[in-house]
Amino acid sequence: MERYIRNHRDLAEAKSAQYSIPVEVILGVAIVESGSGMSRVARELNNHFGMTGKNSASWKTRYGQYRTASDSYDHFCRFISNQAFYPKLRNGADQSVWIRSISRIGYSEKPLVWEKQLLRIINDIEAI
Repeated sequence: MERYIRNHRDLAEAKSAQYSIPVEVILGVAIVESGSGMSRVARELNNHFGMTGKNSASWKTRYGQYRTASDSYDHFCRFISNQAFYPKLRNGADQSVWIRSISRIGYSEKPLVWEKQLLRIINDIEAI
């Protein structure tokens, strides 16, 4: 996880500044959804957020493919910025509210487990 944070913190900080989403939320979701960048979807499709979409994968998958990790980060942030909760949370620093709001739109198939895992990872991110 620490290596993933080192490799992607600058990108997450840039997207945080652009979209006013806490950097820890962006990194946390990416870490959970990509297995710290180790999942096949992250490695071969540059998809760090589990976003569905078109791909040219040689295996059957519902996940979208991106040219770069930056494209994946940008798509996630645009997706979040188009949600009904976004105007109320924009520039807000309470990560637990962000996580709960993202979870409530059906982002995860196991929302309670996902929220707990993400909050634990955010605490780890803040400690690094």
